[in-house]
Amino acid sequence: MDRQRSKNKDLNLWRAKLAQEANRYEDMARYMKTVAESDEAMTKDEDNLLAVAYKRLLEHKRNARRTLMAIEQKDGPTELDKTIVQEYRSLVEQELRVLCDEVLSVIETALMPKASDPAARVFYWKLRGDYHRYVAEVNVAEDRSHAVNESREAYERAGEMSRESLRPTHPLRLGLMLNYSVFLYQICQQRRQGHQVAKQAFDDAIAEIDVLEEDSYDDSTLIMRLIRDNLSIWNQESGGSLDEPPILPAESDNNIEDLINNTLTP
Repeated sequence: MDRQRSKNKDLNLWRAKLAQEANRYEDMARYMKTVAESDEAMTKDEDNLLAVAYKRLLEHKRNARRTLMAIEQKDGPTELDKTIVQEYRSLVEQELRVLCDEVLSVIETALMPKASDPAARVFYWKLRGDYHRYVAEVNVAEDRSHAVNESREAYERAGEMSRESLRPTHPLRLGLMLNYSVFLYQICQQRRQGHQVAKQAFDDAIAEIDVLEEDSYDDSTLIMRLIRDNLSIWNQESGGSLDEPPILPAESDNNIEDLINNTLTP
């Protein structure tokens, strides 16, 4: 029976990779959900496949929502047209909530109970913060407040764990701080606090850049560039009242666009 379960997991994992090659992310997510719900703990590669599948699905819905919101704000459409656009946007937002609820359920019931590796636990709490943040983007009133509180709690829990088990230059810790700072700045409108979180993460990583492991150098420095870019943008938005953006070490020789396409960003 154990051998059969392992065989089924391997088969679904192979199907997920095949779906990824075909850009069939809905299928990929379904297969990876089955893999996550198996009796075995997920590997790092399997965690990344699960995250990529759902992130790609989510990106389509978030982009659709942004497009519809832009159409709503145009002067051209009639009131009837705007009503139709608003109804369509509401449908997209409901689909987004359902997708986030599915991911959060997988994290809560299938991933966290089996996680023993410290990095895996940080990763799952980070994902929990991310998907509550996505819900907060579309919810209003009390529902939004609940999602914001859940997201904040998850990010802070992940932050505590990452400081105990991961170096400041670790890509997971940097990615967590990047997303947490975006959450504070954009969702909570706590702009100075968001800026401080990002700046501290960058400074902590810079302090250890000389001992950065070669196999994570590209990912870490890419995320540091994203943090630096956010700091620069936020400083411009504040009229220069925030600290000047930090200076990044020399550029990596690797193709930055390839790295960006394979890195989970806000």
